[in-house]
Parts: sequence; C-alpha cells; structure tokens
Amino acid sequence: MAQKKLLFALILSSLINGPCHANEGFEADNIISHLGAISKLQARSASQDFESAESRSLDENPHLLRIFVSNSMPRPLLKAYSIEARKYNGALVFKGLPDGSFKAMSELVQYLSADLDQEENFAIQIDDEVFDKFGVTAVPTFVLSQERECTEAIGCQNSYDKISGNIGIKAALEKFAQSGELKEASAKILQEAEKQ
Repeated sequence: MAQKKLLFALILSSLINGPCHANEGFEADNIISHLGAISKLQARSASQDFESAESRSLDENPHLLRIFVSNSMPRPLLKAYSIEARKYNGALVFKGLPDGSFKAMSELVQYLSADLDQEENFAIQIDDEVFDKFGVTAVPTFVLSQERECTEAIGCQNSYDKISGNIGIKAALEKFAQSGELKEASAKILQEAEKQ
C-alpha cells in the first residue's frame, strides 16, 4: 500500500480541555500510537511539515481557510468537505475528539484520507479555542481569515469572513469574493484552484 502524506495537527491545549478517556493520556507516544495509519516517524514528520507550512503561510500568504465541522455530521458529507478542502487548501476543524476517543478520531481520519495520493496533503485541526475565537456555534461554518502576529504592545485585529450553512467551500469562497472583507484573497484562492 502506498504511503500517504497527512498533514494532521493536534492542538494539545484543546485536547486537555476536551473530553478524553482517562486511560488514553496526553503523551506524544500515546497520541501517535492511536493514529494507527501513520508510523511514529511519519507522524513526527507530518507535525514538523505542518509547523513549517504554517509559519511559511503566515509569512508568504497570511490567509487561512478553515471549515468548521463536527463528527456528528454524516460521514459522506465530511468526506465531501475533506475532498473540497484539499482543492482550496483549507483545513477541517473539529471541536474535541469523537466520543472523546483517539481511536475514533484515528478511524475518522483513515476514512477521510482513504483516497489520498502519495503527494496529497490533508489538514485536520482539533481546536476548541478557534471555535470561540470566530464565534462558531453551528456547523458547517466557513472562515477565511487573515492571520497576523499581534503583541500586547502593538495591538491589531485580524480580519476574517465567515458564513454558515450547508453549502460547498467553493460557494462560500464565491460569496466572500463578492462581498467579503477579504475579497481579493478569496478570488485568488478560487483562481489557483481552477488552475489545478
């Protein structure tokens, strides 16, 4: 079986605050072992790739596309969003683990990444805080944000466009391109996806 490259980000702070079975722990080796589809070396490599890609994207392209979803959504719908997210360079964002279980999350990741080519990237985040940051109370919600580094001395406000509803990622980006705060970024993402 061809090895698949996954970009899989676990936000540990959200895991600590979210539900988890007591016997599953939070140590890196425990997390890695529950991702049965990825070897330890691959998981560490994917983590390093994500960190370097994230720092590059904040320097070169400070716009991030997030698709807020829930493990309670039908699996075929999650699959459709994962395929479309790859095309538009977006990340699926979950709030906590399915049933509080790493094993259930691993099974969901295997399902969503089953058709990945060797060179394809797939981004998933588990991040309770970003749900609060953008005021996400319903799924699916689509957020295109301009991420800037802010300090207490130099305050700044990050710009973003947000829409909720059972629409596709392309439709959300088209709406942002028509009347959003980040019109140019949305249009650029759509143009780049059309070139593929």
